[in-house]
Amino acid sequence: MNTLLDNLSEVLKEIVEGYSVLVDILQREKRFIIENSLNELHDCIKQKETMILKLKMLEDSRMSLSSRLAGFFEAESKDITLSYISDSTVEPYSSIFKNYRSKLLSLTQTIRDVNRENKNFIELSMDTLKESFKFLNDMANPRPIYLSSGVVHSQVQRGRMVKVTG
Repeated sequence: MNTLLDNLSEVLKEIVEGYSVLVDILQREKRFIIENSLNELHDCIKQKETMILKLKMLEDSRMSLSSRLAGFFEAESKDITLSYISDSTVEPYSSIFKNYRSKLLSLTQTIRDVNRENKNFIELSMDTLKESFKFLNDMANPRPIYLSSGVVHSQVQRGRMVKVTG
């Protein structure tokens, strides 16, 4: 059983490192969203996708190890959580798994927060773009003004947004 716990500890260490890298990527992503640096943002998205795939593979390993530990604890695989393991093992494993649980909770909360901020920045950018397109459309295609007689008032456009040549 100690070998399984050691293997699980190693996988959790890699998961914590992976989530830390993901937080860094998301924070850089936020900076590039704000700066409107599309090439750098695209690179961040690729790095994020790669890290998520790596984390998925690590999660599969963790689940496999947890399933194997379930036999030792005579419990169902779904019940083998970090809290359960830390409560069911002796030192030093108990402290090790409590520490990983704490780190993972903190990292996942940070990821939620940064993702929420990134989402808000993207939505704000999209709203600004929509308003800009609406403004340009209104300038290029003014709405007709109807006089009380029902005749459309001919509008004279003043100023130009684009210089027309030739």
